[in-house]
Amino acid sequence: MSKKIILMLLLIPALCVQGSVSRHRYGKIQKSINIEAGKPRIIKGELADTIWQVLQRTRTRGFRRGFLHSSSLHPEKYNVSKIFDKNFSTCWAEGGRGFGRGEWVIFHSSAIFWIYNGMWRSKSLFYANNRVKRMKISFYNVYAKSYTAYGYGDGLTRVKSKIHTIFTNVYLLSETVVDLPDGMYPIEINKIHNPTPFEISPDNPEVPFEKQANYGYLFCRLEILDVYRGLKYNDTCISEIISGGFDRRRPDFGKYVY
Repeated sequence: MSKKIILMLLLIPALCVQGSVSRHRYGKIQKSINIEAGKPRIIKGELADTIWQVLQRTRTRGFRRGFLHSSSLHPEKYNVSKIFDKNFSTCWAEGGRGFGRGEWVIFHSSAIFWIYNGMWRSKSLFYANNRVKRMKISFYNVYAKSYTAYGYGDGLTRVKSKIHTIFTNVYLLSETVVDLPDGMYPIEINKIHNPTPFEISPDNPEVPFEKQANYGYLFCRLEILDVYRGLKYNDTCISEIISGGFDRRRPDFGKYVY
């Protein structure tokens, strides 16, 4: 038997194992949850301030760095950034009392995203730790208007001077309590489209130019309400949230564009 054939026979088991892991982690969606749109309303206070903080982080650090959270079990090992690191061996573990009721994370979101609930490092660790059973999902939007200001450098030539961006208030788009299934598969969250609020609609000629929004920043807040109890630990974990853009790790890569 030639060396080439022997080498191929040795590689076949390894390829089979790798393929099964890939299907296991990024495979078929077992649950899709639609979040119905309500009438947008303005919110104020501490929550609105938190949304503004996430907006500033998004604009200065980029899409995948726009997030905040209430607590973590360890400031580095189980920080909320682990949800967005595309590494399924890490996770965010809340640091609240008990199983973490009321703990939350806010992030810059797309209209559709996927939650990998629990600790995905291994099947034994998945069931050893808590998984989210009931969750409050809230969507918020900050509408914005960007326009370019022009000037005349030498008195004759029109030149671009600065791009201005004006933001509106923070709007609550929807707030829904959902029950998540228990299992190692991605859960799809789909926000149904919201109409632009009337007072900042570009189609309303009575609204001043600077208040006519032409795009917006969408944010999502996930709050833990109840959990599936772990067999060993009382820490609630989320391994990954995949949101927005073309990402080959997404369960339906290439289907959506944001």
